[in-house]
Amino acid sequence: MKRLIPLVALALSALAAIPAQASRPSPYPKPSSFAISAPFSIGRVSLGESLVSGRDEWNGRPRCVFKKSVSECRWGGEASAGGVAVMQADPEGDKIHLISITLGEKPNGDSILNDNSPLTRFTTNRGKVGLMSPGVLVPRVDPAGIEEHSGGFSLPGKGNGRMLFFTSGSPNDKFVTSIILTNVN
Repeated sequence: MKRLIPLVALALSALAAIPAQASRPSPYPKPSSFAISAPFSIGRVSLGESLVSGRDEWNGRPRCVFKKSVSECRWGGEASAGGVAVMQADPEGDKIHLISITLGEKPNGDSILNDNSPLTRFTTNRGKVGLMSPGVLVPRVDPAGIEEHSGGFSLPGKGNGRMLFFTSGSPNDKFVTSIILTNVN
């Protein structure tokens, strides 16, 4: 568990690495599959793929930036009722190191609860867990491999890869607010 705290902090800092682009959200992803194959892919996009191929797989005209420090494509917006989806890659190799889907946030930091968000269509093959799912369902994704921590759950993947399920809510009524696939150490 102590090992997961830095990983969680690093994943969250990676999401914040590039400031939000325009305040108007971009269209949402329209992949050929909304399946989450935990802990390997989200919407048929895996870690290590090129950012361009990931963008093309998800469609939906994201906002993309290619910088020296990190390259990124975004669908939706952080403050949008539909939430935000993000793919980030190391620009030197153009290989994806982070894929995330996250509920939108109110100015006070609370999640925007929206069952109609296009991002709620993404669900795991096993357990059918996605954004807004009750937190108690997350262990069904992989009962033997999932690890619980204070902010949610972690599922180890290949190499340094991990899928993180962040939860929020009252102690007896938590729900999934973000799903992140990353291999960032």
